[in-house]
Amino acid sequence: MKFVHTADWHLGKIFHEVNLVEDQAHVLGQLESLLKDEKADLLIVAGDIYDRSVASTGAIKLLDDFLGRVVQGLGVQVALIAGNHDGPERLTLGSSLLGEHGLHIAGPLDETRTIPVEDRHGAVEITLLPFAQPEQVRNAGFNDEALTFDEALAAQLAAVTTGTVSPRSMVVSHAFVTNMDTSDSERTLTVGGADTVSAEHYSPYSYAALGHLHRPQEVSPNVRYSGSLLKYSFSEADHVKGVVVGEMDRVGCVTSHLQPLRPVHDVRRVTGLFDELIADSDKSAGSNDYIEFSLLDKTPVLDAMARLRQVYPNALSVRRPTVELAADAAGCTVDLRRVGHEDLFADFFEAMTGDELSAEEREALAGIVADGASIEEAA
Repeated sequence: MKFVHTADWHLGKIFHEVNLVEDQAHVLGQLESLLKDEKADLLIVAGDIYDRSVASTGAIKLLDDFLGRVVQGLGVQVALIAGNHDGPERLTLGSSLLGEHGLHIAGPLDETRTIPVEDRHGAVEITLLPFAQPEQVRNAGFNDEALTFDEALAAQLAAVTTGTVSPRSMVVSHAFVTNMDTSDSERTLTVGGADTVSAEHYSPYSYAALGHLHRPQEVSPNVRYSGSLLKYSFSEADHVKGVVVGEMDRVGCVTSHLQPLRPVHDVRRVTGLFDELIADSDKSAGSNDYIEFSLLDKTPVLDAMARLRQVYPNALSVRRPTVELAADAAGCTVDLRRVGHEDLFADFFEAMTGDELSAEEREALAGIVADGASIEEAA
């Protein structure tokens, strides 16, 4: 069986006030072409199809059009589960109409199930585990004592697994496996470590297709996160985004690799002095990317964002690391009434520039303070 594993599409995502629907449509077009070129039997989408539980009309139309082209146009079966961002009931709306054509959606918890998908070697059992909070698992009667996500996942698997797992099997899950790498754009499930699950739950399966974490990564050779469809935070600037292309042989052995996708706009972080960034002779390369700038200037830069956008039209964020450091350092409390003007300015200067006042600068400052005092006294 040839399959493609993807997750965390977040259709309708707003990134620094930019609606990414057109960017998402672009990479979904590449995914459609990949499914056709690879002659894939199955597309797996491991949750967070939408970015919000009540999806935008643009996001709904994008998903509807894509699934129609893949299921009806290409004849590729789709196994899709709800993630923590999705509205489970809304996600499954209308899925029964395409069910007989190969669209398998598990949205609410009670749609946890195992389905057979046929290939030339026979059936592959696909276990669909839609995302569920521990309290949902308890309320559904899966396990009255499930207090953690790990216990909830175990209860889901126990409810759907009878006897031994088939040698040719897959599980689709949306969870945070312990000790994996996270990103800023992932929604925290709980405070502390109670949201993590053990990878051991997936070990009986030939392949585990995971969603939730946005960096593509292997938990073990046959337990993988495909990562998100696009970069959804500047913390993901160094990620290589794509989908996992895999193949299962007649005895259940799986080989897989990450196939990169090419976005319309890459997401980058750029650091430097303002004038150098504006005058960069190579600015045309990647100038349309979504960029976060970190300015190293020690002096104020007026209208930095507006001026940067004249050269980089998709500049989305401007940071001043020295100012941020100063804000962090401001946590200590000082009685300003007991600190002299010269010392206050010297501290401010060091916080803004990272340098101490020189002897000459201190002497000049003392003169300015003295002149100010004289003017105030005369007034």
